[in-house]
Amino acid sequence: MPVHKNGKNVYCNVEIACLAAPRPMLLISDGDDWTKNTERVEFPFAKSIYKLYGKEQLVENAHFENEKHDYGKSKRLAAYNFLSKHLGMKINAITGKDGNVNEDFVSFLDRKDLTYFKPEEQTSLIKEDQVYKVLKGLQAQKSPATK
Repeated sequence: MPVHKNGKNVYCNVEIACLAAPRPMLLISDGDDWTKNTERVEFPFAKSIYKLYGKEQLVENAHFENEKHDYGKSKRLAAYNFLSKHLGMKINAITGKDGNVNEDFVSFLDRKDLTYFKPEEQTSLIKEDQVYKVLKGLQAQKSPATK
């Protein structure tokens, strides 16, 4: 996809993600999609980049081999713990007396409320040139003050 290209250079997701180095980063992966290799390919690569800064302890991977790509509770728990550890989130603010995370305060949005593209765009944005066409249209829509 175009996000991975700049002229003749093509980048992969982990190279783009490592632009965050040396700030804390959590890679969450599963065993069912393109993240299935994260534990043994992308994560070691990320650690090597963070090591250049002497900060390899700031990159982590929570890998869920037997799960699918989603925002399921196991992934959220990994994120909560990471945020608590590295960004000062008070984990005890969301844990019950039993020490387990309580998400009763969370409101889940319907998919329609999270969708950016119109339904016809979702099915048409399959090829690279189609993505560029939409992005070019969005650029043309910017007001003169933002160009």
